[in-house]
Amino acid sequence: MAERRQLPILNQKLAPPAGSIPGVDGEEERPPWHWSAIGAVLVFALWLPLAMVGQWLSSRLLLALVPGGSAQQIEGYLAGATASARLGVKAATAGPPLLCFAAACLAGGAMVGRFGGKAGTKEAAVGGLVAASTAWALTAAAVGFGASWVLWPPVALLAVGFAFAGGRLGERLRPR
Repeated sequence: MAERRQLPILNQKLAPPAGSIPGVDGEEERPPWHWSAIGAVLVFALWLPLAMVGQWLSSRLLLALVPGGSAQQIEGYLAGATASARLGVKAATAGPPLLCFAAACLAGGAMVGRFGGKAGTKEAAVGGLVAASTAWALTAAAVGFGASWVLWPPVALLAVGFAFAGGRLGERLRPR
């Protein structure tokens, strides 16, 4: 059986021989802005399992503060609670999910910083901002845009800060 011969197309790179693994040297690197989108996806992929842990921890903290923990018991507790007790309930409710989001931003930023090639802290921070903005938009669409716009700036600052720190950590972990 005769070997098939393919005619080259102008400006086309030749395919590697059959059975060989192409080398990394000849591959084109992704543009840095691609890593911003990859970072946002990484933050969401890391945040989903962490959010379950955060919700579990939040419910445990709320049960420790308000025995029983049903909606009526929490409302009754908050009606007669002091300002510091109300703040404790708010911290127990919002703190663990925010910490999990911050951890996801840190880890996503670190992955962008470590594996991003020419991308670095700026692209990691933009990825965190895109993830925070998307999460806010999804939440606002579900509960209404009325007062939810107030939540976007602090969550965006949290995401950008932790993703930037993660990007810097990832850059330090790059091989020299």
